[in-house]
Amino acid sequence: MVQRNRRQRRAEKTLARSQPVVRTLAVHEAGHCVARVLTARAVGWDAAEVIEYIEVGSMPVAMGADRGLRSQVVSWGRFLSKPMQDFVAARRPTANPSAGYAPVLDDPDIIPMFAEMRASGIDLDGWFRVRSIVAMFGPMAEAKLIEKPFNEVWNSNACRDDALGLMRAGVLCGMTPEQIAASANENVSIAEQNMARPEVWRAITTLADNMKPGRMSGRQAAAIIVRALAVS
Repeated sequence: MVQRNRRQRRAEKTLARSQPVVRTLAVHEAGHCVARVLTARAVGWDAAEVIEYIEVGSMPVAMGADRGLRSQVVSWGRFLSKPMQDFVAARRPTANPSAGYAPVLDDPDIIPMFAEMRASGIDLDGWFRVRSIVAMFGPMAEAKLIEKPFNEVWNSNACRDDALGLMRAGVLCGMTPEQIAASANENVSIAEQNMARPEVWRAITTLADNMKPGRMSGRQAAAIIVRALAVS
């Protein structure tokens, strides 16, 4: 049984590597990554620091019409701003809130620090603006690719995690649902202005073109983005 399972896993990995990268998924995730680079300085990071990695692979699907392997593209990047991370590190040297939601939301001692951060003068509203743009840029890039309205893509089940992530960031900042919605609506305009820039769309499509099955380092992804943004 163990040997058969190992053979099955190896076969699945081989098949996953042979699967073409779904363009819509690649452009969606490239949108998130380009937004991280565009907003890096606003939250105190260098462009080379904000993306942890991009993973292109396949996820087994056991039921339904899509039975077999379903392509997936995910990226991981900085969650807290540099001042926020320094604040946490000074109080919890053993904490590791360097990337993603999990290190923060899994640590009950970190969440209450958000109120302390705001009281100390750290710009949580600016951080939420960046989180909003990063969350929106994936669905916005996807909407542009498939020529659909942003709201249609944003409100789809496929983008549920992006919308929930934005809501969670607002809650961490101490915002009410009404404040989150009002700020998010303002940030849509900022995101749309950036998405309309030719060099930004070029960076998104160039990164998507470079995605292959397996893992791309954050520094490699950031370098691709920065070069594409700089081309005149």
